[in-house]
Amino acid sequence: MKLGLLGVGSILNRHLSVTRTLPGVEFRACASITREEAEQFAAKNQIPLVFDTTEDLVKSPEIDTVYITTPHHLHYDMSMLALSHGKNVICEKPLALNAAMARRMKAYAKEHGLFLTEAMWTGFMPSRKVIDEAIASGILGNVTGLRCELAYPMSFIPRISNIQMGGGGLLDMGIYELGFMTRHFGKDIESVQSTPVLMESGCDAQYTAVYRYRDGRVATLINSVVSLGENNTLIYGDKGYLEVDDITNPKHVAIKGFGGQVIEELPLPEQRCGYEYEFIEFERCIREGKLEPETVHLDDSIFILDLMDQLRKDWGLVYPQEVNFQ
Repeated sequence: MKLGLLGVGSILNRHLSVTRTLPGVEFRACASITREEAEQFAAKNQIPLVFDTTEDLVKSPEIDTVYITTPHHLHYDMSMLALSHGKNVICEKPLALNAAMARRMKAYAKEHGLFLTEAMWTGFMPSRKVIDEAIASGILGNVTGLRCELAYPMSFIPRISNIQMGGGGLLDMGIYELGFMTRHFGKDIESVQSTPVLMESGCDAQYTAVYRYRDGRVATLINSVVSLGENNTLIYGDKGYLEVDDITNPKHVAIKGFGGQVIEELPLPEQRCGYEYEFIEFERCIREGKLEPETVHLDDSIFILDLMDQLRKDWGLVYPQEVNFQ
């Protein structure tokens, strides 16, 4: 897998030192807003090729896969550009601003036999299987509810309050909560009620969404980019509850009983940074000619976008780029 990077944002600083050492993963090229920025990044990270434009990068025979780490509003256009030049695409979350865009991306990739995926790193973590197995074991009893919170002060970051860039907390962090909810509770949702607080720009500052499932389970999601919360997640049963310290990168998962008494600490595999799991699967799938990962399917990514589309419809939040994708 010979990767070309479109965008050299902060997310790469979290994992490049690890993912670049994985067998079969080669970061060969990059392009950014300016050549100077790309050259500085390439020199720091021993990336051999720097391109002036995104078009030059996606045309290069030196790469077979494009990894997109740009702000949200560029994901669709850059993905389609790369796909149109015969490149496989790994795109950071969200896959696109809305489900209609993502469906078009999926259809094009499938038609042309190209690999396409959303780099939703949390979906590939072994912790998800640990949680699934705990629920299935019956140790929680009858599972009835879920409460998930992600609240970090982020409004000082310019893109968070910029509606042109797909700002707000929903696409940035709420996507993790919805992914966690549907992974462990499924998709058989009966209804949703949400209460948002919007910024002057129209982006969501904070919200609470309550999902009711047809079997009676309830999931409450709390999200904020203007406040700091405890940021833990609880799955409730009638015999105990499961607590995850942080769904974006769990360090502790425990079963607890009355009064918060710890019944069992669930062991998690050691990891180098957390991003290695998705890149190991991406490399294998591309090498084997698969068109998407076996762990996180494109239909899963599109379903989450559908849920986010519904929330934004209820809030009256529309991104300018969506005009032709309703």
